[in-house]
Amino acid sequence: MIYLRYTTKKEANGTAVYGIVTTWPQDNKLLLGLPVTTATTKVTMLGVKEPLKWSIYKNVAMLVEFPLFPPNEMPCKWAWVIKMENLKNQ
Repeated sequence: MIYLRYTTKKEANGTAVYGIVTTWPQDNKLLLGLPVTTATTKVTMLGVKEPLKWSIYKNVAMLVEFPLFPPNEMPCKWAWVIKMENLKNQ
């Protein structure tokens, strides 16, 4: 089971929603039921340069693809933070 904790932060261009994940998904895909996306939604992971790929899953959830890393290049060993911008339900 993957535990995820959400938090928000007001920024100059809107509110960002952060998801803190303490278990790396086995298939490198994280299914999120709460975020409501828009055409301009952007998802990044703290410590990773490139944005993460995401898609709508069965019109009811957001599927976020985690990047593949060799163990020695992981941005962290204990928790990973994804940042979601331009959500409808910020």
